[in-house]
Amino acid sequence: MACLFDMHFPYQDSAGLLAVMDFLKYWGPDLVVIGGDALDFEGLSRFLKNPTRCRNVQQDIESIEPTLAAIDRLGCDVDWIDGNHEHRMMKHLMENPSLYGLRALSMAQLLRFPTRWEHRPNQSRVQVGRLTIHHGDLAGRGVSGLNPAKRMLEKMRTTNMFGHLHHENIAHVTEYDGTITSSYACGHLCDPKQVDYIANPNWHSGFPVVEIDRNGHEHVTMKRLIDGTIYHEGDVYDGRR
Repeated sequence: MACLFDMHFPYQDSAGLLAVMDFLKYWGPDLVVIGGDALDFEGLSRFLKNPTRCRNVQQDIESIEPTLAAIDRLGCDVDWIDGNHEHRMMKHLMENPSLYGLRALSMAQLLRFPTRWEHRPNQSRVQVGRLTIHHGDLAGRGVSGLNPAKRMLEKMRTTNMFGHLHHENIAHVTEYDGTITSSYACGHLCDPKQVDYIANPNWHSGFPVVEIDRNGHEHVTMKRLIDGTIYHEGDVYDGRR
């Protein structure tokens, strides 16, 4: 499987995502997990907004549709987890309770998910073998700063993978019985050049691919994106194929 975290449409890394789709067509995943903050929903944020760039919700949705179509054409299963940015929509509906519950305003309906896609609300987890995949904004268990994977492992005490922080970091612990428990903080797929609230962030562009063996153990490879390209076994994937 491949896990795609923090695309933040319409502030996505367009060149990078072309390379990601190019690579995934070759690699042929059985499952793609869209692990949260695929949409930014800046217009629904409680923070002050830049009026020169703030878009409406419909424009945000339309910006991601070509990428969702490209993922669907891979023909694999897809699990979508709402991140804290998608949860902005839910909080907006809670502040306007007369709209809450309208099926047309659910994420699956707004984005017209294919029937085989699985949609999971914010704070959800996807379990694949021993690996628990979540967005990384778990209520009461948030982490930040240096060594986020280690801190998340200390909080969850289970093998897990998350995004949210845009920072690649890995931690392992060998338990007393010899079992290895791991935590994987993953990179992002947005465009830092479009970020206007932080200068020169310590973020890492990329995504993980995961193979699960017959015993449910995960084998993780972090695929780094550099200048819109992915290198894999001597080949270059840059969306031009």
